[in-house]
Amino acid sequence: RADTAEATFVVAGPCPGAPEDVVVARRGEPPMAGCVPAGVVATLRRPRGTYADGRVFFVRIDELEEVRIERPGSAPFDVARKGSGFRVRAPRERDLEGDASDGLRAFLGRLLELGGVAVDGVKGEEISKVRIVYGKVTEEVRFVRDTSGSVVAVRTDGKGLALPAGAERFVSPPEALDRPLALFPRDRALE
Repeated sequence: RADTAEATFVVAGPCPGAPEDVVVARRGEPPMAGCVPAGVVATLRRPRGTYADGRVFFVRIDELEEVRIERPGSAPFDVARKGSGFRVRAPRERDLEGDASDGLRAFLGRLLELGGVAVDGVKGEEISKVRIVYGKVTEEVRFVRDTSGSVVAVRTDGKGLALPAGAERFVSPPEALDRPLALFPRDRALE
């Protein structure tokens, strides 16, 4: 995951006793060497950009424990896994079950699938900040509307990912989960 991690590999020839494999050695600390299938060499010769991960978040939906979405001028939306469902902790505490839980799970799945193209020098207005916790890992990403009007995800390392059109709807909680509970429509409220 670290964008600065680099390794140099040297292909040293056929593996003793297994000519279909090749010896590959890693330079650096600690040095390592081993026999690998010859097909691995083609993979190691790909350009560096081939391995870039364009996903905004690295967590899978089944690993997710907590999500907090903050938007300027709005109350935070905070949810945690509870059994097979979810517990909304803010803006109003409540357990989600059935369709509501399924709807949130679908929204979170789309949020976690967001991906984009790397961009540098992101400037613009923050539209939301999303913090996701899983295990001992916390990922925090700011979503910014840049000067061209596009939405860009900015990771804590400062790297930006320009998101596809329409991605903005996935960086705010679904309206149905964010609004206060109404027992009666406004036009039928008791006075």
